[in-house]
Amino acid sequence: MSKREDKKTAKRLEILTKSMHLFEEKGFDNVTVQEIANECGIAKKTLFQYISSKEELVFDNEGELLELIIKVLKEIPADKIWETYKNWLLNTSANNEKEVFFNLPAIIEESDILRRRLLEMWHTYEQELTKFLNEENTFSLLSSEILAARMVLALRLLFAEKYEVNEILNQI
Repeated sequence: MSKREDKKTAKRLEILTKSMHLFEEKGFDNVTVQEIANECGIAKKTLFQYISSKEELVFDNEGELLELIIKVLKEIPADKIWETYKNWLLNTSANNEKEVFFNLPAIIEESDILRRRLLEMWHTYEQELTKFLNEENTFSLLSSEILAARMVLALRLLFAEKYEVNEILNQI
């Protein structure tokens, strides 16, 4: 990366970090874009060169989890997908790696906008996993939809932080 790209990446990380701190402190709905810009020492207009919306700050890495899941699934035979997925969730939770992806429930729970956005994300995950399972593993469309729904349901319940991963996986 060039120095310019490095600076832009560093500024975006600063914006993400400072905005999350503000959201945790005041709640998502109580923080304005202008406050985020002020906290980062930039103009509001400049902030929008780094992000397209305030919601993007919360869902910045939403695609990374889906990409990781598909990467894991690509490496295994079709008949082992559910078992491997369950083991991956168990290992992720046991190693506290879930903090990378599941650190936002309190912020999201307080905001109607973010809850709707989270539902859209889960829906996208189901669609993409269904597509992957149907095309890459020759599952029928119905089997793909059911397996994708189980996978996303496990993520949703884990994300909600109401249940332990073993309890979730033993029930679905």
